[in-house]
Amino acid sequence: MTHVEPTPDDAARATLKQMRWQAGTLFRALDLDGDGRLSPTEIDAAPEVLRRMADSDGCLRESALGGATVIPYMIRRSGILRLLDPDGDLVITPRDIADAPARIRRWMAIRTGM
Repeated sequence: MTHVEPTPDDAARATLKQMRWQAGTLFRALDLDGDGRLSPTEIDAAPEVLRRMADSDGCLRESALGGATVIPYMIRRSGILRLLDPDGDLVITPRDIADAPARIRRWMAIRTGM
């Protein structure tokens, strides 16, 4: 069997794949049935899911959201994170958590034109 050394392109693809995985951490936590969509039940459950992920002060920080990435703030590519953390400081506060269902529904209504 021939051993093939990874190329710089392979390393770059692996790094980007890891960062995409990290950016999807929050969505995967909310997508309880793993179907790639947030159902009304999952949206209603969002505050409880997020509270379980939160630190002792009730906030979610970068470590709970997928962790630091090689490219600083790459995790901000997560659409759900941008919805729940509108000020972009990578801290989802208890108020952000409480507002999660309304924010998600508002975004979905805009996105689907309903």
